[in-house]
This record gives sequence, C-alpha cells and structure tokens, in this order.
Amino acid sequence: MKLDEGDFSKPTIEALAFDFDNRTLYVGFPEQGDKFAVYRYDFEKRQPGERLARHLDVDMGLADIDMDALLFNRAKRKLVGFAFDADKRGVVWLDEDIARLQQMVDRALGTTVNVLRVADANPKRALITAYSDVRPAEYYVIDAEKLSITKFASSRPWIKSEEMSQRKFVRYKASDGKEIPAYLTIPKQSSGKALPLVVDIHDGPWRRKQSWDFNSNAQFFASRGYAVLQPDFRGTFGYGWRHFESSLKQWGLAMQDDITDGVEWLVREGVADKNRICLFGGGYGGYATLWGLMKTPELYRCGVAFSAVTDIQLYFNITWSSLYWSPYDWLDYGAKVLIGDPDVDRDKFRSVSPLYQAARLKAPILLAFGGVDHRVPLEHGTAFREALDRSGKKYEWVVYSHEGHGFNEDKNRFDFYRRVEAFLKQHLN
Repeated sequence: MKLDEGDFSKPTIEALAFDFDNRTLYVGFPEQGDKFAVYRYDFEKRQPGERLARHLDVDMGLADIDMDALLFNRAKRKLVGFAFDADKRGVVWLDEDIARLQQMVDRALGTTVNVLRVADANPKRALITAYSDVRPAEYYVIDAEKLSITKFASSRPWIKSEEMSQRKFVRYKASDGKEIPAYLTIPKQSSGKALPLVVDIHDGPWRRKQSWDFNSNAQFFASRGYAVLQPDFRGTFGYGWRHFESSLKQWGLAMQDDITDGVEWLVREGVADKNRICLFGGGYGGYATLWGLMKTPELYRCGVAFSAVTDIQLYFNITWSSLYWSPYDWLDYGAKVLIGDPDVDRDKFRSVSPLYQAARLKAPILLAFGGVDHRVPLEHGTAFREALDRSGKKYEWVVYSHEGHGFNEDKNRFDFYRRVEAFLKQHLN
C-alpha cells in the first residue's frame, strides 16, 4: 500500500513504526506544511488519523542516528514514549512507571540531560546516558527495585566540567525575517564582550539539527578565548518543513546569508569584535567558509576549510559515493532538486563557486584535505589550489594522505587542530 510519494520539493508522510500488533502504524506528518507531528495512520481513510504528539518548535517523530523517536518496550508490549530534540533533548513518557523512573534519575543526577534506555525484560531497570554542555557523556544503571543508581563508565573522564564553557541555544533574525537557531559558546573566564569569534559551520548541509551537548569544537575554541557561533542555517533538518524548503537551490545565497546575519547580530550585540572573526568548516561548511570570505570579505579576518567543496559543478562531475545514496540516484534526482541542475544552472553555480571566484579572496586561509576522501575528493582541493596560485593568493595547505572525509587518526587530528590553533592565534590575536 502506498502512503505517499514525491520528491524533496514537497513534504510527505513519513512511516515511523508499527506497534506490537503489527496493525497500528505511526507516521510523521507535517502539520500545516511545517512541523512534523506523530499520528496514528487511518488505513480506511488512507490518511493520518489521531494526532499523538507534537512540538511547537521542532519536528517530532523523525529519528536521529543516536535517538529513537518512538520508544517501545517489549515487556509491556506497547509504545511508552516520544523523544524530541528542542533546545535540549527530552521525552514525553506515556507510561507512568517509566515516567517515575525518569523523575528519580533527574532528581539524583541534577542538571544533566538523562537519556533512559529501559530494559526490555525488566522495565524497572534502565541504562542512563547523562551529559550536558560542559560534561561529556557518563553512563549509569538504575535499579528501581533496589533504589540504586550506579555509574559504570565515563566517555572522557579527564574533562573537568568546571573548566568548560556554557553552550547556549539562541535564535537570531535573518535578513528576510526568518528565525535562525544556533548555539553560542562564550569563553568561561571572559567578559563576554568584544571577543574574537569563530563561526563553526556544519557539514551536510542537509543534516540533522545540532543538539545541546558537549561539543568538542566549541570547547576547543572557547578554551583558547574565542566565542563560538554554530548556526543551524536554513536546510538543517528538525525545525520544520519551511526551514528546510527555504534552502532549496540556495547554496551560496540565502543559506550563506544566514551565516552572515548571525555574525552581524553578534557584532551588534557587542559580543564579537568586528575585526577578529574567522570562519571554520568542513564539507559544505568548508564551502561556506571559502565563499563567505569571498562574498563578504569585509567581515572576516581568516578562514579554515577542510574537506571543502570548492566548486558546485565539480561536485556533480566527480565520482560521488555515500552510505545512504547511490551516487547516480543522488546526483540525478536529489541533488538537482536541492542544489540545482548542472546544465541549466551552470552560470549560477559558477557565480557562487570558490573555484571560479578565487581572485576575490583577500583573507588568509588554511586548507586541509583527506587523500582518499570519496565524498569530497582531493580534486576539489588541488583545483582550488591551482586557482589560488594563478591569482597569486597566499594560503596554508595540508593533505592527510590516508584520511577520508574528516580526520580520524589521532596523529592527524592533533596535527590539524595544532595547525588551527596556531593559525587563529596568528590572525585573530
């Protein structure tokens, strides 16, 4: 039975899960064409029936790689809760016993977000993942019968939470009036005013929203004295259909303006020193870093781009692979809807591609690439480097020959971030 069909240009029903009776189907449905809510599907009418859960600010029902949207329990053989991710993650528990278990954990552990994974065989026992913006994940077991909570592991025990900086959820206005969600980190020992700023631009660009948690980049930069802005610019999943739809075919345009607007907002608020701002990002974030330096050069002192897309046309022409897409399905269908048609939009692509606009670069940049990156092949880097050389531009360059999309070996990660630290110190201090 077909529930719905369509491409990325219109919202569709998302099948989420069947209940234990194998008859009840839960679906996600965009209410009024925007935020997804959870519904019970009506097979007779062939449409969503009773609404079960919704959130006014974020989508509900859309799963993340580390968070189930619908929570079931095998011992109780029923749906027991709905998880959501707003300014912080939370759960609406339908089961009173598990709700009391959550309350017991929250009282015991305090200010952390406490994620319960209730045991299937015994719903009075659960694993707990506890974390906050200043505390990496710690792991506990709760036994409601024994009234005990036992810690058994910590992901990064060497981190001292009292030395970390708070990471706050904020919203600011884009130039077209749209609200842009973001996370802002202010160095702990600073005045919070006239700070050097690093804008950390996420990859994707169409990826799940960021969460309030311990963020390594934010803490790394803040510990060196930089304020950190991490915008969820339009296109980021989780804030409703309209936030996503407004990104269609907006590479280098409205999506870039959202980043610019966030920087200008922090300058107006007195948080950021207008003369000490740097862009930082990988993948699409690397593209937005390079294009930001060219589109609004008066705003930025420097940029760090790793595994960066340097030309949209090249993105379509190279061999592209992903865990989630056939490269041909993605490039022939999805990418054309989201980014544009490489034949029809060739001139538009060139007008916002760093490769063809390299002569406009004024700020110093640090470029880093993986030698065996299949998502953004090294060709993006070498072609851009040649364009910079033709224009007589200065830059720093490093290739990690055995790395893919992102740097995983400890020696390479340490080397990269040491280079970043030295680069920022040179250009922002």
